[in-house]
Amino acid sequence: MVSAVIVAAGKGERFGRDKIFLNIAGRPLIFWTLLKFEETDEVDEIILVLRKENLERGEELKQHFRKLFHIVLGGKERGDSVFNGLKNTKGDRVLIHDGARPLVSSQLIKRVIKELERYPAVVPCMRIPDTVKNLEGSKVQGVVDRNSIVAIQTPQGFKRDLIFEAYKRAIEEKKYFTDDSSLLEEVLGIKSHCVEGEKNNIKITYEEDIKLLEAYLMKGGKLRIGIGFDSHRLVEGRKLFIGGVEIPSEKGALGHSDGDALIHAIIDAILGASGQKDIGMLFPDTDDKYRGISSITLLEKVREIIENEFEIVNIDSVVKLERPKISEYIPKMKKKIAEALKIPEERINIKGKTGEKTGPVGEGKLIEAQAVCLGILLK
Repeated sequence: MVSAVIVAAGKGERFGRDKIFLNIAGRPLIFWTLLKFEETDEVDEIILVLRKENLERGEELKQHFRKLFHIVLGGKERGDSVFNGLKNTKGDRVLIHDGARPLVSSQLIKRVIKELERYPAVVPCMRIPDTVKNLEGSKVQGVVDRNSIVAIQTPQGFKRDLIFEAYKRAIEEKKYFTDDSSLLEEVLGIKSHCVEGEKNNIKITYEEDIKLLEAYLMKGGKLRIGIGFDSHRLVEGRKLFIGGVEIPSEKGALGHSDGDALIHAIIDAILGASGQKDIGMLFPDTDDKYRGISSITLLEKVREIIENEFEIVNIDSVVKLERPKISEYIPKMKKKIAEALKIPEERINIKGKTGEKTGPVGEGKLIEAQAVCLGILLK
């Protein structure tokens, strides 16, 4: 069994603020880190170590990650935080990873786990391509042989009994180290086996690193756009629902469900961007269980379909309706849609247009809606 301890209890002193729950492409930074371990089949459980003020937000993450078993309070030093995490592990092999390294790949995680079958301790290493010199004051001098040095990354893998014993002794003696392999070597005299690390596996340390992180998340075809369109005839005797809000009107939209053209357009835009079947295939009008159903309920079902697979960046939409005017209802619509999708309201935009008294829309016979969704594939 493999346990992953994600350490995210630092103060972010070099960054200037707590970065772990900083919004990156619509999700907290730590979400992207956890996602890689969740997706790696070889990892059986995840333990997340956080500062006291972040514990409640950490608990909320459990709904997204079935392997996230424990949210643990961190300590004064990194070593204290790691040890607190280790106390909650059940695996015979343990990975220890910096929460601020969200670009780690499943391939690297698997490499470390694989080598733990042969070695008691495994660390990812990166050769240093630049010339390395010693610094004395403001002066550089001498040249360090870069062939004999490497940069160490995480996740670092260990046999649990060894790293637990090493940390236990180190904590008792109040010895602290910048990484786990150094502690193991110093306390128990066990050296770690090196596996090839990854250039992209950077630790988010400074503000400028955020731009690199966002660029990496957007690359590789993971950014997706979807378009949705819907129209309904307007007839007497029906209620008019737009964006989940009932609007006073002499006419309402004719449809199998509640006829909410805006929600239907948004649904198709989301489904298109995330690579899913369209609304007609998922919720056919030949199925009586969808007769008269609230379109907001359908939108919630779509959210469940895409959850943990697709992240909505923003939605832009247009409603074409001659009358009544919808501008005063737009804030309520945005609130309804945001609640259904569990995203911030600022990611949703709704505009109202008329038909200028021309065509079916202008004659008050039709309502049309168009929507565009931009999002990121998470898998």
